[in-house]
Amino acid sequence: MTPRRALAQSGTLVLRSCAQTPLRAVAVAVAVCALTVSSTPASAQRLVLAANADAASGLEGGTYLRGTGIRRARTTLRLGLDGSVDESPENAIAAALLVELEPHAALGAEVRVVRALFTNLSVEAGGIAYLAPQTLLGATAGFTYRVPLRANLWLTIGPSINGYFLGSDLPAGTVLWQALVRGGLRVRF
Repeated sequence: MTPRRALAQSGTLVLRSCAQTPLRAVAVAVAVCALTVSSTPASAQRLVLAANADAASGLEGGTYLRGTGIRRARTTLRLGLDGSVDESPENAIAAALLVELEPHAALGAEVRVVRALFTNLSVEAGGIAYLAPQTLLGATAGFTYRVPLRANLWLTIGPSINGYFLGSDLPAGTVLWQALVRGGLRVRF
């Protein structure tokens, strides 16, 4: 027997059993309609967005600094957006545009996962990349402390550590690290 014929016969059997007991078919249809109508609608999750702008600087070092050790890190401006769901505001995903202001201009981006440890303290980790004029790829981690200024406005401050291990801006076999302090503002929409 072919699968199509078996399916046709099983459909016929179901129709015959419903036809033999029409009261059962009506009861099932009424039950399905009652459950559909009487169920409460699920509340939709709402996306909560926040924008931030901060500046960062600190110390940097790496295996390429033979003999010089540690020097002042590049000053960076970070403009970002993070989003969370109103049912789970302690978990967020953030993305930011990075602009190195000095000693030379560069453009990059980062994506982070943010987890609130307490009301005003969060930990974050993710990937970071500079794309122009040369490339640097790495990882970032840090903490952010938020000082409330208004209902939806915070002053932010915190340390972060960046490690770069790939890119055209690094000589082969070298690693660059940065220990930074960030400060800025955060606004929730």
